[in-house]
Amino acid sequence: MAEKGLFNTLPPSAERPPLAEPAATRADILLPPIQSLLSPPSPPPPPPCTSLPEAPRTPKREKAFETTRSDRIRIKTALLFNHTPEEIRDKLGFTLRQIQWAKHTRLTPQKDKTGLYNKPAIRSAQRARLETWLQGSPSRRRIPWRHIPYIVPELRLQRTNGRNHGAWAIKTAFKRIGYGRRVARRKGYSDDPEVWAERLAFAEWAITWSRERLRCQIFSDEVWAMGGQHTRSYITTRLDGSEQLHSSNLDHKYSKQPAWMFHGTIVDGKKGPCCFWEKQWGSMNSITYNRYILSSVQEWIRTHPGRNWYLILISSTCLIHGIGGAKQ
Repeated sequence: MAEKGLFNTLPPSAERPPLAEPAATRADILLPPIQSLLSPPSPPPPPPCTSLPEAPRTPKREKAFETTRSDRIRIKTALLFNHTPEEIRDKLGFTLRQIQWAKHTRLTPQKDKTGLYNKPAIRSAQRARLETWLQGSPSRRRIPWRHIPYIVPELRLQRTNGRNHGAWAIKTAFKRIGYGRRVARRKGYSDDPEVWAERLAFAEWAITWSRERLRCQIFSDEVWAMGGQHTRSYITTRLDGSEQLHSSNLDHKYSKQPAWMFHGTIVDGKKGPCCFWEKQWGSMNSITYNRYILSSVQEWIRTHPGRNWYLILISSTCLIHGIGGAKQ
């Protein structure tokens, strides 16, 4: 009670003295407050951007129009009369580059779609020598193009760096003079005028046949399978085909053993009887033809009933072997 009375002895209007703050520790001095670490102060706003004035641009140059052949003639004519390029530019409106181009190029320069030069690798003089060499011997038409620079070095088909031209450049050179690479034919047409007349008369007669007449015919022919080359042979010939059937450009057939003959027929528009000509049958003549070929046709007709057969035999061997042209 005494203690309570002691405190009550102070007047109510008297202010208490402020409490003394504790002294700051060493850690408070060295470490920043934790609130400043959790929420760092925002950076200051950037200064206002001041727009710089645009630099003057170079005006875009308009593309000059492409000169025609008549324009280049006018430029060359003006240069022929000793007019300076500046005078031509002022009078005709061409640029100095166009005047220089027309001065040093042909009236019709060889240009591709991109406007660049399309210079052939093999020039005109070399192409002329190439054509003369090709026409010198029929055997030269069978030489592959890629081998020509090595076989015929006198044609001088070398580039400026000493290397030979490739097959593509030689192909382009041959194409410019009208030649190309084609497959050599195995058999040509007959050169006998009498055979020409007979085949023409037969073609003029056969073109009038009706479809029913064609269905009443037996087409018979044979083919030989012989030894020798079994790959294609290529030759260099004219692109228009005028030299492809020349005798020197054909591959000859040689009768070599072993060889087999296959005989086939077409009856009623379908495949008819066929057979291989056996070796023991001997050579083909009228007797063996009737025994082995016509007998097989008759047997096929007998085993395929269903219509009133009246067939006409057409064969390239009938006249050779003395066989009639019609068989009922």
